[in-house]
Amino acid sequence: MIGIKHLKTIATLKETGSLVNTARELFLTQSALSHQIKDLENKLDCQLFERKTQPVRFTPQGMLLLELAHEILPKIEATKCRLKAVSYTHLTLPT
Repeated sequence: MIGIKHLKTIATLKETGSLVNTARELFLTQSALSHQIKDLENKLDCQLFERKTQPVRFTPQGMLLLELAHEILPKIEATKCRLKAVSYTHLTLPT
């Protein structure tokens, strides 16, 4: 299954262009990041990007996942904001 952390990882990888910078940005070790990506690739049975390219070059499958990340992550953030707003409104209503 593709999780939010996977989508964040792929989006950050595109943004930073490297595994080293992505690991730093996500507060992971490079080893942990590599394991996370390899696990996702195994689950999806495809390679998501070409290794040893600078910046990282996504495969067609990686581009599909990146498109999903760009579609889903903003919706998740917007929903978090809306949830906070609803909670705040609920807490400040007179009783």
